[in-house]
Amino acid sequence: MFKKKKHTNILKVLLGLIVVFIIALGYIGFSYLSPEKDTLQILRLDQETAPVFKIESQLTYSDDLLRKLSAQEISTPVEQLNVSLTLSNSLPNLEALTQNLEALKVYGNHIFLSITADDSVTETDYITFCESISGELQTKDSLKGIELIWYPSTSQNLKQYKDSSIQNIGVRVEKLSDLELVEAIYKAFSKDKTLYIEDRVREYAGNKTNSVSATINALYYQLAIQYPAIETIYSPYLSSPFNLRDDYSLHGGSTDYMLYDTIYSRFMDKPWLTTELVDVSNESPYHTFSSYDTLEGTEEFVISPQSDLLKDEAITSICYRLNNTSLSAQTFYPYSLTLDTTAYAHGLNRLKAIGLDNTSKMVEVQSMDLIINNKTETSRSPRVEMSYKVGQEPIYAQDYIPILMYHTIADVVDPEIENSSVQTERFDAQIKMLLDKGYTPINFKVLQDYVDGVGGLPEKPILLTMDDGYLNNYTHAYPIYKKYGVQATLFVSPYYMTEENDESHFGWAAAREMEASGLIDIQSHGYDHTAFTKMPLKDVPYHVSQALGLIESQLGKRDVTVVACPQFRNNYFTRKALSDLGVEFQITKLAKKGTKFKYDNLKRINVPDTMSPEELIAAIEEVTN
Repeated sequence: MFKKKKHTNILKVLLGLIVVFIIALGYIGFSYLSPEKDTLQILRLDQETAPVFKIESQLTYSDDLLRKLSAQEISTPVEQLNVSLTLSNSLPNLEALTQNLEALKVYGNHIFLSITADDSVTETDYITFCESISGELQTKDSLKGIELIWYPSTSQNLKQYKDSSIQNIGVRVEKLSDLELVEAIYKAFSKDKTLYIEDRVREYAGNKTNSVSATINALYYQLAIQYPAIETIYSPYLSSPFNLRDDYSLHGGSTDYMLYDTIYSRFMDKPWLTTELVDVSNESPYHTFSSYDTLEGTEEFVISPQSDLLKDEAITSICYRLNNTSLSAQTFYPYSLTLDTTAYAHGLNRLKAIGLDNTSKMVEVQSMDLIINNKTETSRSPRVEMSYKVGQEPIYAQDYIPILMYHTIADVVDPEIENSSVQTERFDAQIKMLLDKGYTPINFKVLQDYVDGVGGLPEKPILLTMDDGYLNNYTHAYPIYKKYGVQATLFVSPYYMTEENDESHFGWAAAREMEASGLIDIQSHGYDHTAFTKMPLKDVPYHVSQALGLIESQLGKRDVTVVACPQFRNNYFTRKALSDLGVEFQITKLAKKGTKFKYDNLKRINVPDTMSPEELIAAIEEVTN
């Protein structure tokens, strides 16, 4: 009985350990496969957007407005005249106002009258006054062509403005907090009323440089992003009709002209603003941009109003980085970024938004991977032709094409690194022995044609490969490849390459020279030689795409894509990610007897300095027979 109980307890302990192991393994796997917590929320400007808002000038109504107009000796009226009247303690005489509106018809074929009120006027008095004017406009033929725009002062009691006879609703915006009223009115009326914005920021903010820039930028971009059904924005930046000047309009004589001209002039180039009296779109020109979406040409981005970066009060500025390049920094919304994608490599690129506090300390980093469509039209240098008819097959007994792996070639090899280095004379002897024994060095393009069924293979094909792009691959190995006229593939990490050679790695100039011989093929060994299993899974295609993009930008488009996994670190998920990226061949581990050919899991034979030419032949025969 005791023994049975003890046996049961042991089973329970073992079962518990197994469960814990499975949970831990699952957690590790989930952490590895799950996406990064940070997700950059940005919006992209539609490059073919239609105008969303009309931006128009406005005249301030005053007792001497007609006198100013008559002094201009105007003979031809403008198509449209916009006039703003602000009600205060003493409401204007309705009969006098009506007469003045009739007189204004001489100067504008169509008149929009905006009526706002200051804090001294109750909402009840405001509505009563507007109803009186509306009645006059609807009943008098002499006032036809004049439309009234109502301006609720709060979000309370908006039901009072639901009357079907009220066609136009406006919002006067002086500061960013007024966007709360814009939100309420937009939600209530955007489907059945025509909406307007009076930009009165200049009157409220004066010449406070930072405040003004932040307010106007945030206002206009948020209108474009969140409130596209608004039809017209009345702006002080546009010249008033007939060159009339008043306190609202901005002109060259204004003391703050330079400040506001700098801010507003940038908006005049936006495709979503127009000064023409045309129909406008009700759709936002900015759309959500997601990871792995494609870009080309010049693109504009802004931070989404829903971004978590905007909710962190510690963040006072946002700067951008694309791959390893620092881009613009902004201190206020919308934190816009204009990106010339033609300056970057084709394929996956990583955009980061870095939130900084007021001491420039990093608070949060969010990122996304995007695809830049910047394919080079330049092809790689022509290869030395190797043509084998369909049906030509290797004579190997095993379904395996031998691939040799070298790293460095040196005149003298230190015994401590003899596993990854071969003496120059021995390397020469190995290549000669391969040729003497009937082996034919091929390239991966020949292998790809064979796999695709459009070409064959020689009797004893073999692939010669070298990792890491060491300088001696160019100075010691390349002359031997040329001596015997044999094909070889060099796997490089572009992070370590410059135009010219450095002390340890060959550069792009040497790579171009070698490929121009038609014997050498440059392929990817990852971007910076980081092991694929030592990085988040989403980084694997990013690193490889970066490497490929840089290789192609320097050497021309690859006719076949091959990746040698750094440090042989890979697994099912990394291989699938690279296959999905379009990589034709992946070199993953060392070969052994019984190794089979598999395009995404190719094995190589390591060649150490201790291996004589005869031993090399024996090692090849072991895995092919």
